[in-house]
Amino acid sequence: MIRIGDTLLVVEPPPPPDPGASIRELIGISSGTKALRFDIQRLAHSDLTALIQGHTGSGKEVAASAIHRASSRHGALVPLNCATIPDGLAESTLFGHERGAFTGATDRADGVFVRRTAAPSSSTR
Repeated sequence: MIRIGDTLLVVEPPPPPDPGASIRELIGISSGTKALRFDIQRLAHSDLTALIQGHTGSGKEVAASAIHRASSRHGALVPLNCATIPDGLAESTLFGHERGAFTGATDRADGVFVRRTAAPSSSTR
């Protein structure tokens, strides 16, 4: 509480995330699952960047999707498995390339970032 003259200000922090919030893809009641639900809700309501790591099939994309759905973001979630990007083609895959930029670049191509951020009716370059 803060008093300024005759005015009393009551500042309340936002409520903590609900650890039991429904995340339909997460099944289980273990302490680890509860902690994951809590983290998902906490991240969804922040502007923090999240790095999600785990073994193949551990649910990284499920967690990312849950964070995105619970957030106030309006754009589409764009999952990208960086392990599938061929060696030496990360720049081209992410940012695009011009025709002739490298052996095999027979046409100009937009990268993932350009394709996902361009408005449907606008030109990408």
